[in-house]
Amino acid sequence: MKKASSVFTVEDLLKIKEYARIAVLMPVYIEDVISCLGYDDPSIEPLSPASFLELFENINDNGRYWGEVEKTFKERLKIMLDIHNAHDGEIDRMLQELDEMIENEEVGDMTPIADGIRSIWSELWYQEGHNDLATEKLERFRKQMVELSSDIQLKISLAEKICNLDIKNFLFNLEDEFRLIIAFSIEAEASSQALWTQWKILTKELEVAKNKAGNVSQQSDLADLYVSLIGINGMLEESYKETQYMSDCFANADSRYESEYPQKIAPLGSYIKDSKDVTLIVSAQCQKADGNWNPSKIELFNFDPLLNLISNQNGELKLQDEGDWSNPFSGYCYYPAGSYRKSSRNIELLLTAQCKNSAGNYQYRTFTLTNEFIIKLKNDNGVLKKET
Repeated sequence: MKKASSVFTVEDLLKIKEYARIAVLMPVYIEDVISCLGYDDPSIEPLSPASFLELFENINDNGRYWGEVEKTFKERLKIMLDIHNAHDGEIDRMLQELDEMIENEEVGDMTPIADGIRSIWSELWYQEGHNDLATEKLERFRKQMVELSSDIQLKISLAEKICNLDIKNFLFNLEDEFRLIIAFSIEAEASSQALWTQWKILTKELEVAKNKAGNVSQQSDLADLYVSLIGINGMLEESYKETQYMSDCFANADSRYESEYPQKIAPLGSYIKDSKDVTLIVSAQCQKADGNWNPSKIELFNFDPLLNLISNQNGELKLQDEGDWSNPFSGYCYYPAGSYRKSSRNIELLLTAQCKNSAGNYQYRTFTLTNEFIIKLKNDNGVLKKET
């Protein structure tokens, strides 16, 4: 279902999902930050590992917070649809009763109808408050995203003023990755603003319906009740269309994300369009209970960095569907989170895919991921390469 007035689209949701996908890859341990930065110099506070750690933690938290915002909106949209379905037949029944009174020129007891309208008002009033909370969550997500983009820009600008050549060179090399994060966040911010606008359209329609219901009193005559019911019904129908449209957007975005963005932790890039069977393989030497080290590897099929963890179970890498996030040993860059990180060594992450070449044939190819923050990959005639 599509409305001509809609400002929010499935593509908007996909852009937000892309941003959240890369945001949760930011390191949240100081040792990981130092490893990624390549230096441990605290003398320049705005560019110290501790300062970067704070920035990365905030980006990571912002990406994870989208999961809560998205869940809230899906719940609210379902409730709004349920409200329409619950009251649609009721309003039709009340209108029919009033029509019969008008046709028979006999005014009956209108108290049940007035009570029914006030019941609708009460529910809309209650739901309005919960919808406002959803709006606040979205606004918090959007504002933090804007602030983080500004913080990244500041660090990029500071690179030109650094005298330490090692740090200076690193920051210039890091600039492309930072600008990629900013590009994702700018698109996601615009998309979240579109979602906010669409949501406000819906809540305004519900508010009008609520106000129309709130004007009904015990003293309302037949004409007043009829006009109120017609108005309430009209606005609920409009809000239903709006709600169904937004609900469809979320459902279609989920479906497209699953099919068009393989492996929730894999790098993005144009290679996805002409590659298949994309997966990630983690390999490591894992310490056993007896202290010996055992080589192990695990394929990450549909690994979700927001839900899943990897553990070392007596020398074997295992997937935890229900991870203990009270002590997660968070991942970083493209490395998955999990307790294995504390009891494994020589950890490597390999992306594998069947890549289509110019002859139309698919070739098995691999790409070793490192501790780079954000990269995009392309399929260059059957070979996986970084996009420049």
